[in-house]
Amino acid sequence: MEPLQTQEKLSILHMLDIYGAQIPVDTCVDFFLDQNILTNDELSQALAELIERGLVSLFQKGHQDVLTLSDDGMIVLHFFRDRLSAEIQEQITSAVLKLKQEHPKEELLLNYDPMSQMMELTFLENGKKVFAIEMILDEEMFYSQREWLRTLTKKDISNIRRVLFGFNQNK
Repeated sequence: MEPLQTQEKLSILHMLDIYGAQIPVDTCVDFFLDQNILTNDELSQALAELIERGLVSLFQKGHQDVLTLSDDGMIVLHFFRDRLSAEIQEQITSAVLKLKQEHPKEELLLNYDPMSQMMELTFLENGKKVFAIEMILDEEMFYSQREWLRTLTKKDISNIRRVLFGFNQNK
């Protein structure tokens, strides 16, 4: 049996992976407390360590703090997921699917191919592509601006669409 500390961290990483998008910190905290998976103290300590180690990213989006699973976090989760009990995995997965149905989500996907120096920014609403843009961007510039790009909101995307395509409505 893994130490409780490892289980806490893997539970958070698993939840963020299944959720598959940026999630407000408050929603994440409420999720774990409502499911009685972690206590407030366990959650606070585990989240702080995951953020400190770069396995989870914390940033502001609008006026809200949000979390997302980092690339390193995904690697760690895939390597150690089998150490999280099947029961906990199933409980988290079921609860996340219910949460996603109750709260339609907006999602910003950001992909970068260093070989072609092509960045793709895609905005989804409930899994449907609303807007996508591709641009050539050197690697250094992309990585220096990546955290800022992840903070773009629906309003920001609507403004980009309006400016680029002459749309007069904010959607």
